[in-house]
Amino acid sequence: YSVSWYKDHDEFYRYVPKSKPNQHIYRVDGIRVDHLNSDAQRVVIRNVPLRASGMYRCEVSAEAPAFSSVNGESMMNVVALPKEGPEIEGEERNYQIGDEINLNCTSARSFPAAILQWYVNDKLMGRSNETIMVQQHGLITSISRLHFRVGPEHFRKGRLQVRCVATISTYPSNTTGTSMAPAPAPVLHSPEHHRLSASSPPPALDYSKEALFSVTGSACSTRVGATLLLLTSLALLLS
Repeated sequence: YSVSWYKDHDEFYRYVPKSKPNQHIYRVDGIRVDHLNSDAQRVVIRNVPLRASGMYRCEVSAEAPAFSSVNGESMMNVVALPKEGPEIEGEERNYQIGDEINLNCTSARSFPAAILQWYVNDKLMGRSNETIMVQQHGLITSISRLHFRVGPEHFRKGRLQVRCVATISTYPSNTTGTSMAPAPAPVLHSPEHHRLSASSPPPALDYSKEALFSVTGSACSTRVGATLLLLTSLALLLS
């Protein structure tokens, strides 16, 4: 029998037990096979780049006279996670009712791009906030801007809390097909830091981190301070 591996219809690895050598490696862009750790049951790919994403197929073929075969395929997504969590910029130490808050949330380079969401006192803000994505070397930096005017309703127990949550989710697809008698399916494996998905069924990758900033104050005391200032100004004018 023989075991063949394909990426997007291009064969990159074949294992034939009766052949000498029994391993055959073919050049395919983005694929670097570790022949020392690959065998008839699995293939190991080293230093996985983003361009290694694609549809992978394994085919096990029997010899004559049966010529039966079994195959399975799965979409593999290579994901590059941010090296650190999101950061909030633009915050001030003190805010009063009526002040405008202008904040930027930046998620470090990743692929795919991180989705940024703002929460004010655990309430999800609308999608009207502007999001900018900057691409460099195949990785994407996500930047989201939040703008709102501080009102009494924003202070909960004397605290205004703003969170920015960065999320990356992938849901790869998977299909299998067989012909004649089934055979054990090899497993695609990588020991590198990139997250891979090529199992059956494939797992979904969920990455989520948040940045937090809070202001301690009192909506009530702020109102009183503003009222006293107004009364003092009127008294000076009348005098």
